[in-house]
Amino acid sequence: MIKRLRVWWIVGVLLTALLVGAACTSDDDVDDDGEDATATSAPTNGEAATATPFTGTILTPEDVLRKDGTATKEVEIEWGWMFELSGPPQIQIFATVTGDGVLFAVQEINDAGGFQIGDTIYTIKLLEHDTESDPNKTIGITRQLIVDDEVNVIWGPASFGEAEATVITQAEQVLHLCACQDRGLTSLSSVEKAAGESHWAFQTLPLVSRFFLQGALNVKEDHPEYERVAIICIDSEIGRSICELYEESYSAAGFEIVGVKVFPPGTSDYTPLLTNLKQQNPDILLNFDDPTAQLNILGQALDMNVASSYNTSLPPDIVQAAFGDRLEGKEVTAGGIPRQATVPTSEAAAAYFERYAEFSGGELPLASFVSLLSYDFVYMLVAAMQQAGTVEDTTAIADALETIHYAGAAEDDIYFNEQHFSVIGSDGCIVRFEQPIECSHDAPVRD
Repeated sequence: MIKRLRVWWIVGVLLTALLVGAACTSDDDVDDDGEDATATSAPTNGEAATATPFTGTILTPEDVLRKDGTATKEVEIEWGWMFELSGPPQIQIFATVTGDGVLFAVQEINDAGGFQIGDTIYTIKLLEHDTESDPNKTIGITRQLIVDDEVNVIWGPASFGEAEATVITQAEQVLHLCACQDRGLTSLSSVEKAAGESHWAFQTLPLVSRFFLQGALNVKEDHPEYERVAIICIDSEIGRSICELYEESYSAAGFEIVGVKVFPPGTSDYTPLLTNLKQQNPDILLNFDDPTAQLNILGQALDMNVASSYNTSLPPDIVQAAFGDRLEGKEVTAGGIPRQATVPTSEAAAAYFERYAEFSGGELPLASFVSLLSYDFVYMLVAAMQQAGTVEDTTAIADALETIHYAGAAEDDIYFNEQHFSVIGSDGCIVRFEQPIECSHDAPVRD
């Protein structure tokens, strides 16, 4: 049986990698030396980042929706909305629910009578498009929204065509928000880009690399007897990135990396690679591929007794159901369950899921927590417009969005860092199987 299951990845990181990354195997964003650029964002020291309480004003939904009775005008503004509502199922699931977060937030804001800036009440109309998971169609929709519809805000897509679309939106200084993780490789690959040519792009998915070191440090703390780590990942852009982040983070946490192997997509027999890794006598085996392949890797590794501890991004119940007694005497670290995917940990989150279930027709959709990768950020964008005093000056709005701290459904302190990646207050939380959630995040101090 499972000796202990531990979950340490947070807010959609693994789900996004599994659902989106499995389909993104292009090498277009790989550096000239063949290494994936994402790894450059990984932690390079042996200490986990600690949260610093924000001592300014943290806005709430009530703040955003508050009106003072002085408005004399009503205006409807249009935003672009483009997501992959059709195409590969794994993309469609993620994109649909992420897009739902925008739809739901906009409906709430409009139902509340809109939002006020000066003497004007604004409501929002979304111009909705299905990109069909086609980058070329995404490019065409982006141009249509900007040139024909003259929008200055675009949400989406979740993955396909985002990089190409962002080139267009940033040249036109259009605010462009999405959960698309590839921005760490492209438009938001540096603070300088976020401050300059990509100043109007914001990623609502936290930067993936931020969570690897904390996980490695957690393992080191729990198992000081473990010293040697072997890594095996699919040979794709995301797979190589995951391997490199594993390697950097576990090295920084004090482990010796004794072997790293990649395998081509479609591999079913991992025996040769696992045999090679077993010869290195690892204590821990880390692996990454889509869910089905991870079960195969883990099963073969258990049969071969490659290591004492195994990592998988699969939920604990799936691992237990798949292997049962074969896990006796082994430790499996399992991931993919963010704080919001379990029982909600706050009244705000619980209330959100109740409302979202009603919005969705009476029950929560698959991967419903992913909607939080867009929902709260709609309110934050509106708050930035209120702070900037405009719905049109996108540079002023982007400047304001860099400073907004928001207490939403996902957490009580959400903001964008200087590289324009979202930071959600539960970063640094550790979730142990069937145990209370433990968080190092300091509660924000409000004015």
